[in-house]
Amino acid sequence: MDDNLDDVANFRLPWSPLPEHAGTLVVEALQASTPDAYRSMWMLLTDFDLTRKIAVPCWPVPAVSALTDSAR
Repeated sequence: MDDNLDDVANFRLPWSPLPEHAGTLVVEALQASTPDAYRSMWMLLTDFDLTRKIAVPCWPVPAVSALTDSAR
């Protein structure tokens, strides 16, 4: 386990037979310890190949979480 964990995302790219739903990256959760980590995670998520749109069912996704606070 890495003690220097900055961010984590739970996402999926489900298969769909319908062209309007194909290529939808679903971000179910995103946690980051700093604003820079949050920005970096979104940059990673928006750079996946074959992704046409991003769905975030639990909007707003928190910008900063207690990932590092729980270790204090």
